[in-house]
Amino acid sequence: MQLMKGTAPDRERLQHLDSRLAEHAAAFRPDLIGGIRIWTGADTYVEAAYFTSEADARANETSEPPAELAAEINEFSEMMANIEFIDLREPWLH
Repeated sequence: MQLMKGTAPDRERLQHLDSRLAEHAAAFRPDLIGGIRIWTGADTYVEAAYFTSEADARANETSEPPAELAAEINEFSEMMANIEFIDLREPWLH
């Protein structure tokens, strides 16, 4: 599991990109099981992403997305530029 803490200047646009990317994520990121984003302010959030394994996540994080999503992936990456990443290697989920 990985936690991310960051800011997003356009919350509505980010949510739109989330739904668009979710339609195709399984095809190019099969290691991503799911996640949740909690908004802590108008433009701040904390997010948890769940992966099949850390090794799978590392192997796939550089995989090329489908060409039809390249522009949206770039926009998503730019919006998520100021992120603090925290790897939780052995989380306890209750």
